[in-house]
Order: sequence, then structure tokens, then C-alpha cells
Amino acid sequence: MDVGSFEFSRAPTNNPELSRITISPHAYLKEVLVSGFSGNKLARDIVLSIFDFAIGLEKIEITTVYLGDLSRRPYKNRNADIKVVRRFIGQLHQRLPANAQLHFLDDHF
Repeated sequence: MDVGSFEFSRAPTNNPELSRITISPHAYLKEVLVSGFSGNKLARDIVLSIFDFAIGLEKIEITTVYLGDLSRRPYKNRNADIKVVRRFIGQLHQRLPANAQLHFLDDHF
């Protein structure tokens, strides 16, 4: 799995109202916790979008452990590819906003 290129893409739609999503910088989002991070393309794109638009970001914590209600987990019995996740975490350090800290919580278990 290549984690070198990142691009957020939406499903095609015929509805012109849904064809464009306005995205603007967000100065008030300071801390983010991403749990259940699997390293798939969608999860990577979401984290990169946070980097791009949360201009006031001070800290982001990422873990492969799902910390929410397990009955509402979107998928069952699926483990993250830890090698892919660690490689992506390494790449995130290079794209991290200047004042932000990145913590990979799995390193603390």
C-alpha cells in the first residue's frame, strides 16, 4: 500500500449543490484525537485535511485502538496494518504544522 501520495476525492454526483464543498481555515480547533486509525486512504486523507485546515492545531493524537462504543464501530475484527500506520506517522511528522505536536499513542502501550 503506497502511503506517499495523498488526495481527497469525493464520489461523483449529478447534483450541482453537492459538487463543491467550501473548505476554509479553522483557527479554533486546537486538539484532535483520532482513535481506531487503520491507515487506509480515507483515514489518511482526513488527518491530512485536519493539518491543512486546522491552522490553530496544537496537538494531534493518533491510535489504532478504537476508543469509542464498540457496538457502534464501523467494522468488526479488522486490524490496522501497523507497518503502514507507522510509515504514515513518520510522513505526518514532515507535514506537521509548525506549532503542533503529533503523538502516536500506540508507542506508549
